[in-house]
Amino acid sequence: MRRFARTATVATALGAAAMISPAVATAAPDTGSLGGGQCAEISAENQPNGWGNTAPDEQGQAGTYSTDNVLDTDGSLELKTDAQNPRKASYHSAGRVKFSEIVDTPLIFQSKGGNANWQIRSTGADTGEGNGFVTFVWSANAEAAGERNATNSDQWWATRDLGEDLPRGTRGTLQELSAAAGANTVVDDYGISSQPGSAGDTVHVDNVTFNGCTTNFAKTAPNAGFGSLDNVLPF
Repeated sequence: MRRFARTATVATALGAAAMISPAVATAAPDTGSLGGGQCAEISAENQPNGWGNTAPDEQGQAGTYSTDNVLDTDGSLELKTDAQNPRKASYHSAGRVKFSEIVDTPLIFQSKGGNANWQIRSTGADTGEGNGFVTFVWSANAEAAGERNATNSDQWWATRDLGEDLPRGTRGTLQELSAAAGANTVVDDYGISSQPGSAGDTVHVDNVTFNGCTTNFAKTAPNAGFGSLDNVLPF
């Protein structure tokens, strides 16, 4: 495989997610296939529907639900950091879908405020260690409310070395990262994190689209049980 010319410094790259370790809004958002019918159409304070953070090394880092809106009017997921809590992240199970199957699908979220990062937590990658854990990361920094589309971006990077040709922190497309990670790479969890370089920041996130499933974050879910997920692990 050819070597990549675009390499970010590891120190800069790890600023967004070095602490990672194994472990337009509508009333009717898009739904789709996610690990055998695990699509959470809505996630709210009274109905998280599988969203949260139970990673042992990330206790207390889950986002909270807010009345602040991004582009719709029912609230959002809030990731608020400060000097004592420099990182926040919320995830949902991806059902161990093949990483190669999601690299050409829409990867979109809406946000308002500071730093927000895609986090695609995977195992089985060619990292040369353990269970092949790696997180694929893409970052957005924007104050105005809008859509962040990482689908065709060449600014994705991995938190581990992949194969012999892709050092961690190297920027590239998901197709390039997938080729380096290998065919056995599966996605365990996906989500959004915030880890700004400054002492504190607040970002609001909504309508996260992964593998054909869009989750609308709201302060309170409708009483009808819309988008409920029984018997699904809480992250």
